[in-house]
Amino acid sequence: MFRHPSTDVIVVSLFNQAPDLPQTVTVSVLDWQNTCTPTEFNKFAFLCGDILNPPGNGNGNGNGNGNGIVINNGPGPFSPPVGFLPFTTPFTFAIPPRRNLIIHAHPTGPVLPPSPLYEVVVNPLHPIGPILPPNPLLPTGPVRPPVIVNTWGITVDGIIQEGNTVLHHQFVPAFSII
Repeated sequence: MFRHPSTDVIVVSLFNQAPDLPQTVTVSVLDWQNTCTPTEFNKFAFLCGDILNPPGNGNGNGNGNGNGIVINNGPGPFSPPVGFLPFTTPFTFAIPPRRNLIIHAHPTGPVLPPSPLYEVVVNPLHPIGPILPPNPLLPTGPVRPPVIVNTWGITVDGIIQEGNTVLHHQFVPAFSII
């Protein structure tokens, strides 16, 4: 993705459509401004409104109040949560059935030429499922609903940045990150 200069947060939404099975996904959000060595953005993960990141700096459970709402002391509603350590590597999580996992990735520094790019990679984007027409070389197994993935680039105030939206059907196959 070509990062809009006002994109402060990259939001990735992952919905497990399965009615009874968890789906394990790995999410990576890479900064490609250094085209030789991309780096992982700091990420915060939320399930049902509760933060999944570990508490940091001896602050107990940070700002979570235990009922699904995370209080944020930053300058906007999408600022990094205070009192929690960010995930700094690809994040792997088993999404429970019929639940939505939200990732907030926080780019560091300004957008710099020549490559103000970032990449969102999710493995597996589509767990085992039907292939039409069937491929005789691939194993067959149970048909499982996919995890629906969407991503947006937004400001800390929640304003979606034009050109930084990728909807589920726009994702393309990529190399594995795990």
